[in-house]
Amino acid sequence: MLIAAYQNNKIRSDFMSSLSIAGVDGTLGNRLKADVLKGNVKGKTGTLSDVSALAGYLETRAKNMVAFTILVNGPAAGAGGYFAMQEKLLLDIYESY
Repeated sequence: MLIAAYQNNKIRSDFMSSLSIAGVDGTLGNRLKADVLKGNVKGKTGTLSDVSALAGYLETRAKNMVAFTILVNGPAAGAGGYFAMQEKLLLDIYESY
């Protein structure tokens, strides 16, 4: 769905404007700490007990737009413990694509 929405010129602008922007607003306003992700991640978050989800778009260092979904589930760290892992994955994507 993320790719289809981005490729559809009729809905892309409205869909993208409905997403939180890292370092700016919504649930991503304070969630991602790395400066290179601020303004470059647009997405939605979700949490339940021992579950954390983050989905959206990342504009990479090379200016490529990457759609991503990261879902993690398990009691080991709880939802809050997964934020750092999700950020590390996004940083790896940012540098690699």
